[in-house]
Amino acid sequence: MSVLTLQDPAFLGSPGRLWTFADTPTAWWGNGGDASTVTSSGGVASQWNDKKDNGINLLATGTARPEYVLAELNGKNVLRFNGTTNVMGNVNAALLRNVSGATLSAVVRRAANIASVGTIIGISTPGSITRAQIAFRDPILTTNEGLCAGGRRTNSNNYQSVGAAPYNPEWIIVIAVFNYTAATLTLFENGTQTATRVFQTSGVTPNDAGGLFIGANAVGNGAFLNGDVAEIGIMHFAADPTLRQQIEGYLAGTVAGWDLQANLPGDHPFRFAPPVIS
Repeated sequence: MSVLTLQDPAFLGSPGRLWTFADTPTAWWGNGGDASTVTSSGGVASQWNDKKDNGINLLATGTARPEYVLAELNGKNVLRFNGTTNVMGNVNAALLRNVSGATLSAVVRRAANIASVGTIIGISTPGSITRAQIAFRDPILTTNEGLCAGGRRTNSNNYQSVGAAPYNPEWIIVIAVFNYTAATLTLFENGTQTATRVFQTSGVTPNDAGGLFIGANAVGNGAFLNGDVAEIGIMHFAADPTLRQQIEGYLAGTVAGWDLQANLPGDHPFRFAPPVIS
């Protein structure tokens, strides 16, 4: 399988299909615009199913249920988290166990420039130790009101993070690449690297990262997101630059349907056309 870009001579008129998360090993994939994967009633969502069919479905009850907003982004539905009680999760997701890397990606918009941590994706242990997350406002660098990513490879590691992007009130594409083998963490916003650092020590994670949560670190554990989530993709390995750009091109383009191509840099290989499987 190969992926064509706009620069490839074979692109024009190519009979190939368009790339999605279905074309690479994906630990969890949620698309708010696919109403068949979201259980909602009375304008709130109680379940968000994994499109990759890994059997990991996220649940919410009572006041934890986010709003299911119709036709919010390019005519497609999104999930809206209120910043105080909303979170969808699965404590038995078993993501990031004994792995050498992780890639977290999302299409998200923060509702307001508020002085609180807003977790987009949180992957934690049963003891609520954060293995990996992407969020608005760094929980350690408290003056940073922009985007951040961080976590701990093992329980004995201190929480380490990166995040230097200014606050962005618009819809953005965010990707965090955790490479435990190379001991690096790199954050990208709209196809541009915003921060990187040496992260932990080389190795793999232990077998205790049990929970996946959208909108907070964990159920009842605070750091609630005040904002909207359109799509999530999580991989239990570190994406290389080519795959990262494919993810960005998919999330920005006509296949996902979010119409955010203009967010990508002018020289991005998928700014003007989505990735295609030849």
